[in-house]
Amino acid sequence: MATPAGGRSAAWTRAVAVLITFGVGAVSFALSFNALRDLATRGHIPAGQAWMWPLMVDGAIILATLGVVVNAGDPLSRADRRFFWMVLIGGATVSVTGNALHAILPPDQPLSTWLRGFIAAVAPVALLVTTEGLNRLTRRHSRAVGVVDDRAGTIVAEGASPTLASTPALASGDVSEQAGEGEAGANGGPARVAKSGQPVVVPADSRWHGIAPKVLAQGSLADGTECDAVAKVLHLSYDRAMTNREIGKQLGMSHHTVGKIQNLGARVLQETPVGAAAS
Repeated sequence: MATPAGGRSAAWTRAVAVLITFGVGAVSFALSFNALRDLATRGHIPAGQAWMWPLMVDGAIILATLGVVVNAGDPLSRADRRFFWMVLIGGATVSVTGNALHAILPPDQPLSTWLRGFIAAVAPVALLVTTEGLNRLTRRHSRAVGVVDDRAGTIVAEGASPTLASTPALASGDVSEQAGEGEAGANGGPARVAKSGQPVVVPADSRWHGIAPKVLAQGSLADGTECDAVAKVLHLSYDRAMTNREIGKQLGMSHHTVGKIQNLGARVLQETPVGAAAS
């Protein structure tokens, strides 16, 4: 009898905590909204549009919070997590500073030139960071979908056993040496996963061989880019969930080029019917 009572108590506690959180959040937003809207009006933003300024600041804070939560605990998303933490801290600083200035400055005192300039500069900065945040969340979702939909890939040195490298034991992305029971390399020794700088082999039946020509057909990559390089980038990104810099170091190319190939690959995947790429 004690366990059900404890469970009900915990459920009630969570429910009350949720209600309090939403209540405090709503009240805090309303008070902050009024203060920031008045500050924006005094910063030469038209009165009919001043309400957009606090929504923009708080919207960036909400997006950053979601980004931090989504990327929490993922070792492959450290850079994205740092980015969202920076946006969260920056947005919170703007909000807190704006509320403090609204309380300190006399109502009839005009804002200084630098403060009006700061208020005006928040809008383009918010546009840049929210767009980049959306790009990072979309890219992470595409990578996660690729890992779930496609079977585990392989990154093996020449002469290694592909059977061993494609086992789930290597799906974690660890590129250290691994050996399976009863599996051996070409020389009779344990098979090894390729380290940085070693050849990358994409499985012959991988769908990336069929997608690579379509990526090149987009015409957005530098001349001389080969289908094999594109297939390797997509293989390492989707099958191995490696970061752009890790892939660039592995293949000896710029991480900007890696990112461009990932974006083009995601576009091709959206336009390609399921199963068509493998045929």
